[in-house]
Amino acid sequence: MLKHSDLLDCLKYDLNTGIFYWQKQLSKRILIGDIAGSKTDKGYKLISINNIKYRAHHLAWFYINGIFSKTHLDHINNDRMDNRICNLREANTKQNSENKVLDFKNKSGLRGVCFDKKRNKWASFISHNNKTIALGRFEFKEDAYQAYIQAVNKLHTHNPLCQK
Repeated sequence: MLKHSDLLDCLKYDLNTGIFYWQKQLSKRILIGDIAGSKTDKGYKLISINNIKYRAHHLAWFYINGIFSKTHLDHINNDRMDNRICNLREANTKQNSENKVLDFKNKSGLRGVCFDKKRNKWASFISHNNKTIALGRFEFKEDAYQAYIQAVNKLHTHNPLCQK
């Protein structure tokens, strides 16, 4: 198990960008000052320390809090490469699933918005506490999305101090 002191010794974490930099040369390929890690096919940043791979958002949490999270760590803005501590929150499975990335089947291109062919309007929905909540039907797609954004801000926990 990685010790907090070892993490602080080999990596520097930038709070403003969420990026880790090497401050200790652990192998021939690592240069001090280089950005640490590589992107996975699922969009996460992985950092290898002593031949053990860690997701960067877990290391960010550990770096700042001194302990690894015992729950899910959710990227509030859904950007898996945005590992700023203000963009991370501990979440249970339900909270984590409510804040999932846009489904590939989504044809509107906007989260929480679909077209209601029967009424010829844009419909807006949100999931909360294992229930789907209808937010209304709208003439314009953008209005449906604004209803969704208002519901997200009301129902889901976001960190207002975190601005990109």
